[in-house]
Amino acid sequence: MRRSLLSSTLVALLTGLLASVAVTPAQAITVTGRGFSNHSHDQFSTTTSAGSPFFTGSTNSSDGTQYTIGPSNGLTGSIRTPNGPGSSPTGSSTTVSGHVSITGNATSVGADAAAGTADDWLNGNGVPAGVTLSYDILFTISSANGMNLITANGNTGNGLAIANTANQNYGNLDAGEQLNFSTITASNYVWGGAPTESFSFTPISTGTTRFTAFRSNSLDIASEGATLSDGTNTWGFGTSTGTVVSNIPITNTLSATFSPAGGDVPLTLKTDVGAWALKGFQLSTPISYDVIAVAPPVNADFNADTFVDGADFLIWQRGYGLATGALLADGDANGDGAVNDLDLAAWNANFGAGPTPPISAVPEPAALTLAGIAILASAAMRRRS
Repeated sequence: MRRSLLSSTLVALLTGLLASVAVTPAQAITVTGRGFSNHSHDQFSTTTSAGSPFFTGSTNSSDGTQYTIGPSNGLTGSIRTPNGPGSSPTGSSTTVSGHVSITGNATSVGADAAAGTADDWLNGNGVPAGVTLSYDILFTISSANGMNLITANGNTGNGLAIANTANQNYGNLDAGEQLNFSTITASNYVWGGAPTESFSFTPISTGTTRFTAFRSNSLDIASEGATLSDGTNTWGFGTSTGTVVSNIPITNTLSATFSPAGGDVPLTLKTDVGAWALKGFQLSTPISYDVIAVAPPVNADFNADTFVDGADFLIWQRGYGLATGALLADGDANGDGAVNDLDLAAWNANFGAGPTPPISAVPEPAALTLAGIAILASAAMRRRS
């Protein structure tokens, strides 16, 4: 029985060592995707505006009408209107500016769960969970006919409209009216954090920030519609038809997205039928980065005596084959719950480690094999005596 144990142990040791079992070095995966940011509900604001998720709200003391004035103290950005009731007609454009921060929620599962491929990390918003991308944004929105921009129906929660009466107390985007969006200026890109999973992260580049969705809580997609154009392509919303994508809903949740548009070229949004208000939008920023799997820490001192030696090898041998639930005391060196050749490789690499370093920190394979034979032979001799 003792000879059988010694023989099987030596065979396992020699097989493992001569095969030079080792973990394949991790390779960088370059990911190219988009980071999405929803610009609604005070995404650009430093304070929450009472009565409006997207505008700053005020109350007219004479008639109690809610309307917008701006720029407002404390509101660093958002779609805001420069006019309230009775103001002079000089507010046909408004500036959207502010600091954007995209908090990552993508994971290594990626789009198709194929580990190690280029479409890893492209689920969610394309930015790895634990990582943030922030930047400054600036663009303008103006009415094509020079009329004043104002909130819809005098209610600051209804969205951006164009005044259609002299006192400007109410308005919508009516049929034939048009909003012009300037090119987008984005600057001061800053990456922060690190993936919450065991991956190192290296940013490579950022691209042009573009629109990917609009938001309205008043557009009736069954009877109203608009078109968006960049001069070459046209997207249709609601009942309108575009040459690229037709009949896209403009929802209150930004869930209906279209191909990235604008950014480096102006856009025009024209209402074809109906009367509704623009409330929000979504931007996307093309990004690329490297992610590299970080090797888990290893510990081949299975019996916790501060030495990595033959006694630890015997523990690994007894535990070999455990597929789940294995602990360090069972021979699991890398903490994956299994005892297999990876753990033997860890023992191999750390053999001789202890309070007093060995003469050769990394023994040659032949020397390590002889050391293993000597250790096991010594153990067998002790058993016989």
